Amino acid sequence: MRRNSAIIPLFFAASLGVLSSSGCAIKGTDDLAADLVPTDQIVTNSVARAAKIEGVEQSDADLIKATIAKASVGPDQTINWKNTETGSSGTVVSIKDFKGNHGQACREFKTTVDTFTGISYYNGETCKVSDDQWVLSWFKPAE
Repeated sequence: MRRNSAIIPLFFAASLGVLSSSGCAIKGTDDLAADLVPTDQIVTNSVARAAKIEGVEQSDADLIKATIAKASVGPDQTINWKNTETGSSGTVVSIKDFKGNHGQACREFKTTVDTFTGISYYNGETCKVSDDQWVLSWFKPAE
């Protein structure tokens, strides 16, 4: 009989809302609607993550950008690159200089990316933002 007597207080405590396995609580004023601000964004956590370049490691994309920035542009020029950190490599097969929307030096390029999963083809663009800094404007798989 002693076993059942422990269950009864537990049942009453759970039915009164004293125990809870999961849930959430809202603290604030009685007028909750006044504290709500409409938005079209959903915030799921407070730590923002950097966007990953599609299909390649970030260090590969950084090396490709640096290779393009240092290259001297010429007709039919190919430039090989290799990332010892990831083991990836590739060949830049086309670089075209152009002026960006704000007059900055930019380069459009095509490259291969050879990883342990195979060879992929990518197109991209990098633009100069200061004397020694280039930014990868976009980089995506070739269609």
